[in-house]
Amino acid sequence: MPEKSLPIGKRINNLIEALPDFDRDKEVSMGGRAAYDYISVENLRKTIKTLMPQHGIVVRCHADQVSEHHDDRTHFVTLQVAYHFFCDDIALDAQEPLRVCVIAQGADTGDKAAYKAMTGSWKYAVGFLTLMAGSGDEPENGIVKQSSS
Repeated sequence: MPEKSLPIGKRINNLIEALPDFDRDKEVSMGGRAAYDYISVENLRKTIKTLMPQHGIVVRCHADQVSEHHDDRTHFVTLQVAYHFFCDDIALDAQEPLRVCVIAQGADTGDKAAYKAMTGSWKYAVGFLTLMAGSGDEPENGIVKQSSS
């Protein structure tokens, strides 16, 4: 159990020190020409979900839909999401949370675009919060490996 007197910043620092090294456990192929590895949100979520209570940290989330549009096949959603990190042993109205804001986009041919945007926002908010390095190769910058397929 965390010390009752620790502020949220110190608790997050302690969480950062407890984080394991994450393996890039997923791969995305881009049309069979190239691929890149990344840390899955499932891997990140499972670890953070275990560590946050151990360090006395709770989170609240508020999302606003910024835009939504469709083309012939794809549904696109852009969200602005604010994550507020609090100490679990202090009344919420008696403390100033650490706030992380993220703009995230999701695209899907079905109804999962908003879910994909929320999933991405959580991954980047936690990555920012914990000072994690990038979660994979950067295909936008031309740093990719050749696909094995």
